[in-house]
Parts: sequence; structure tokens; C-alpha cells
Amino acid sequence: MSVSSLYVGRIPDGPVRDYTLDGALLARFAVCCPVCTAPPGITGGTTEDEVSITVEAAGPLAEEVLRHLRAGDRVLVVGGLASSPPDPTRRGATDLYVRAVHVGLDLTTAGWRRDPVPVPSGAAATGHPEYHW
Repeated sequence: MSVSSLYVGRIPDGPVRDYTLDGALLARFAVCCPVCTAPPGITGGTTEDEVSITVEAAGPLAEEVLRHLRAGDRVLVVGGLASSPPDPTRRGATDLYVRAVHVGLDLTTAGWRRDPVPVPSGAAATGHPEYHW
């Protein structure tokens, strides 16, 4: 049993299609969540940083994630922490990720608008960085 948590952030790269060993569809993506590095009540303002969280959605939710989410989308993810099986090539290390139960667009950004996504070096820009639906 795991306790569900809410993660709010931006998708830096589009979701990736993957499959489990038994052939079930997975969607994997990262969410950059803002975190405040200064304790509350400290004068002089707060500084913000980002932490990147790996998210995995399965089944019908994975289909919807792959169909609708793109790089730059602001999202809300509800899910619990999970870990990968131990990897013998990495001395039994495991990876932590969030197993998504619900994924949705964050509409508090004045409408459905994607955040600008930096263009990788060497790539040509394909148009305006914000997409309006």
C-alpha cells in the first residue's frame, strides 16, 4: 500500500512510450516541480529551485498521456512512490519513481498554454515556443 501524493510541475520532454515485460503499455515522463529552498518566514524573499521527478503511467492512462501531453505542458500528477526491481549490474540499486493514478493539465496558467521549451543546440526552432489550443 502506498500513500498518494500530488505533484505539480512542467514536463520538460514529451512522454516516452515503453512496455512492460508482459507487453503492457507504459508512458514515462519527467515532471520538473518547483521547490522553495528558503524556510518560510525568512525576510529577503525566497529562492526557488526545481526537482525532477520520474513518472510512469500504465494502461489506459498511458494511452491518454501519450495522446495529449507534450513538452512544456504544466501538469498535475497524483500517485504513489514506487521502486524498480534491484538491478544486479548496478550492485542491486533501484530507481524511485511515481506510479501515476491521475494525470491532468494545470489550467491555472491563464488558459491551455504550453511553457516555452528551450530548443536543443544545433536544432532549428519550428515556430513560436508557446502553443495555444
